[in-house]
Amino acid sequence: AFVGLDEIIGRRVGKRTIGFHKDREAHPEQEIGDLLEQVDTADLLEFGLIPEFVGRLPVAVPVRPLDEEALIRVMKEPRNAVMRQYQYGFEMEDGSLEFTDGALLAIARQAKKRNTGARALRSIFEDTLIDLMFELPDLPTPRRFVVDEEFVELGWVKYRETHNLPGPDITRVRPKKPKKAATPPPGAEPERETA
Repeated sequence: AFVGLDEIIGRRVGKRTIGFHKDREAHPEQEIGDLLEQVDTADLLEFGLIPEFVGRLPVAVPVRPLDEEALIRVMKEPRNAVMRQYQYGFEMEDGSLEFTDGALLAIARQAKKRNTGARALRSIFEDTLIDLMFELPDLPTPRRFVVDEEFVELGWVKYRETHNLPGPDITRVRPKKPKKAATPPPGAEPERETA
């Protein structure tokens, strides 16, 4: 969230966060986390936060970036986890949706690539499933989908074409809902027919 703050702290404590470091390449998040643990109010001011805001922060607590395993836990474990929300949405359309461990790992890798942590998860799920959600009501039953790593990388349309899966039945006509007669609001006079 505070891109560049680690560099400010590194200058202050004498550690450089840029350049060629053998151990940094192996664990870049570890080093960034170590630096963020040493954050000071002066670092926040140099970063650009206004003194009025920094003065109201009684304690500054650094957090380490989430690794892939933690991102997968965020997708699966909370009561209202994003994976469960999409599964529920598919159930509402008489479908079922499952995710392989490889698919969740691919989503976590994409989130790491975007460098936004757990905030990226919902948009990655949306990007992955949007075409399938659009076609879902018109797909033949049973509607059971298993999202794997290839599905995440290709998206629904390319995945469907690659695996020769059936597409939406565009010849089917959905029944039209009957229109309700307009009722006047309470206290309004009914319209009179004119001859």
